[in-house]
Amino acid sequence: MSSEKILLVKTTVAHLDDARRLSLAVVEAGLAACASTTATESCFKWEGKLSSEQEHSVAFKTSRKQGKSLVKWLEENHPYDLPQILFWEVDSTMGFRQWVEKETES
Repeated sequence: MSSEKILLVKTTVAHLDDARRLSLAVVEAGLAACASTTATESCFKWEGKLSSEQEHSVAFKTSRKQGKSLVKWLEENHPYDLPQILFWEVDSTMGFRQWVEKETES
C-alpha cells in the first residue's frame, strides 16, 4: 500500500447552521473537496471561565496545495474570535487523493 498524502483541516463551531455555511462555502470555492460535520462536546477555558459546551466539529479534506488558502479563509470567515483551526497531513488511498486534488484544482 503506497502512502498518498492529503490535508485534514479541522475546526469547531457552536451551531450546526455555521458548520453547514462554512462547509458549503469552502467546498463551493474549491478550497476543500468535502467536509464532514459531527456533534461534539468541548471543554475549555475562555476568558478565565471553565466551560463545557456542545459544538460541531467540521473536518475538511483538501490538497496540500490548497491548505494555506483554506486556513486563511477559515480565519477570515469563522464566527469565533479565536477559532480552533488544526491541520495535518494524513495518508489516504491513491484514488481518494486524486479525487481531492481534482476537486481542489484552481
